[in-house]
Amino acid sequence: MPDIRNVPVAELKPWPGNARLHSRKQVNQLAQSIRRFGFTHPILIDEENRILAGHGRVRAAGELGLAQVPCLRIDHLSPAEKRAYVLADNKLALNAKWDQKLLADELTGLITEDVTFDIGFSLAEIDGLIATSPAKANDDGKKVGIPHAPGAAGPAISGDLARTGWSVARH
Repeated sequence: MPDIRNVPVAELKPWPGNARLHSRKQVNQLAQSIRRFGFTHPILIDEENRILAGHGRVRAAGELGLAQVPCLRIDHLSPAEKRAYVLADNKLALNAKWDQKLLADELTGLITEDVTFDIGFSLAEIDGLIATSPAKANDDGKKVGIPHAPGAAGPAISGDLARTGWSVARH
């Protein structure tokens, strides 16, 4: 069983050749995710506390004022394997595709649960996915989707939810 330990954020060092960039928006989304779900994915580090995977989550932890984060030490890789792993960890996730119908179903399910936190999809993406998926009905038999103000072309959003990029509710 891997040994996950809390390591002070101040002791973690970015990988010198990390080519992955994290926008302010993404770091905020990561921070919201950590705040909502907890720190569910450990940072991968080498024997010198250099980050192999999790640079964005470490930045988000810093934004949240966390003193420590869960880390898994990877100490069996050669220097070349570490360099390759840092790239592979980022690129291989990008190579995945979405099952559009299942994604639309999951988003629709979240809407019926009145979920109101940012999961990284824009309103336009959500609206487009649901619009191209067969119509779903909730328990009341009403169509489910992103609410639109009467006569408006786009989704109705307000307040803090407008800034998160994710706002859902029942029709």
